[in-house]
Amino acid sequence: MRFFQALVAASAFMTLGSSAAIGDKKLAARDTPFADLGLPQSFWNTLSSYCPPGISQKRDPNSLEAREQKEPTGYTGVKPGNELGQSNVYKFGGLWTNNLVTCIGVAIIGDVDTSKDMLANDKFLAHFFATAESLDSQWPKLQALIDTAGATNLKAWYSAPDTSQLLPGLNAAYMQQVEDKMVSLLKTLTGQDPTPRHHVMADARAETGQIGVMQINAADRSVTIDGNNVPFGSPEP
Repeated sequence: MRFFQALVAASAFMTLGSSAAIGDKKLAARDTPFADLGLPQSFWNTLSSYCPPGISQKRDPNSLEAREQKEPTGYTGVKPGNELGQSNVYKFGGLWTNNLVTCIGVAIIGDVDTSKDMLANDKFLAHFFATAESLDSQWPKLQALIDTAGATNLKAWYSAPDTSQLLPGLNAAYMQQVEDKMVSLLKTLTGQDPTPRHHVMADARAETGQIGVMQINAADRSVTIDGNNVPFGSPEP
């Protein structure tokens, strides 16, 4: 009888331990690294006010604005506040996003074991919308895409606002904290420093040339930012 009671007690302890472990994982998934920066809501409101609706909004497909914002032929557009992965079998087109004004664009490329999943995603592009809530909700979704693909040997690039040329009402110090947090997360995820580029917000807002555009090219798995090819690890001009 005592032996049976001991088994029951041990079983209860193990169940509790397992539940606690699962709970810890759920809590980790609900981490809020950007909200935890403690930046004032007024800052986030101003920051997000400069984010154009871009390709996330319904537009008249015949309008000049809609035509100018259409992704290049063969590319899949990533809407503001979204993240997408693309299969390694794609050798034409790629992933593309625009309107990175006060938003941050992130590109990640990794290696996948096609013997386990021949269609596994090896390219990932995210357009992080400029609010703490969106940043915090998007980050675990991006991680989940990469985890599901089983991608390894990850390399990351990002395009962030150039705080040396501010739009009215923005706070450079606060924006730097947001960028630093993104860099920290990317470094933890990939195990190495991401390759940075910075876009001029006024030019991105005015859609000057390719400023505020970021894409991954499937043919050679290269990354293009603001119209320029950006080799991994290359210094910022």
